[in-house]
Amino acid sequence: MAHQLQVNVRYISKWVALADLARLPSIGCQYCGVLLHSGIMSVNQLSQTPTHKLHSQLLRLYVASMQRPDLCPPVEVVQQWVNEALNPIM
Repeated sequence: MAHQLQVNVRYISKWVALADLARLPSIGCQYCGVLLHSGIMSVNQLSQTPTHKLHSQLLRLYVASMQRPDLCPPVEVVQQWVNEALNPIM
């Protein structure tokens, strides 16, 4: 597919990961990129990640990239993501 589109295979992998994460309603397009940059590559990986660990990764990302810890989603939202990942809607 990458050859047919004449793009690097990394872009295809990234698009697949973003689409997988975006299919969860509470994540959607708004947070799929943030999760990807936090090291979460799939809904399956998200379902296996402890909420507190993911939240601290997100907080570090928000502080490092924007110096805005207040923009980081609250722990309750991150917990909702993990819960949805455990029981994804297809």
